[in-house]
Amino acid sequence: MDSETAETAVYEARFGWTGRTVRLSLISLAFLGCAFIPNISLGIAVFAGSFGLLGLLVFTTASLSRGVALRIDEEGVTLGGNPLHVGFKTDVVPWSDITAVVLWTQHVGRTDMPYIGLHRPQGSPQLPGQPYGPRRRRINEALIPHVPAEIVQASRPVNMWDLDRARLESAMETFAPQVEVVDMSDR
Repeated sequence: MDSETAETAVYEARFGWTGRTVRLSLISLAFLGCAFIPNISLGIAVFAGSFGLLGLLVFTTASLSRGVALRIDEEGVTLGGNPLHVGFKTDVVPWSDITAVVLWTQHVGRTDMPYIGLHRPQGSPQLPGQPYGPRRRRINEALIPHVPAEIVQASRPVNMWDLDRARLESAMETFAPQVEVVDMSDR
């Protein structure tokens, strides 16, 4: 494959403004506005103002970071870290360490959080920066029983960025046709 074809086939998603981050920013702005309602108690004003300001700060900072959230290219899959952490890092996982790209959903009350994860061969090294250990594994098994722990630990939320499934699948077909895309979202 020539370099021009490879470059056009690359799929890259970056952190930025999405429908969800705009909605949450507006909610944060409403909380901030509540702090200025006349005759409101000081405690409520401080709480609402602090909550609103913190929300605006978090969503604006993450959205403006424009860091790589996901990249599919000839090297493999790049999973972005948390855009709010100092020293934002990404994990590049080579195709030789990936048997499937897994889409799944965590159900939290009335909200669903989509995730993208990697199914990797048994014994693959843990991705850096991910919380591991028996306690985290028990929590994940209780909250996300439909997704194997190994996939959960090699996953990132589709949060503060949008996943274009058609472009993901096109890039996968170009760079790693042997790696399947598995959708566990409805389980």
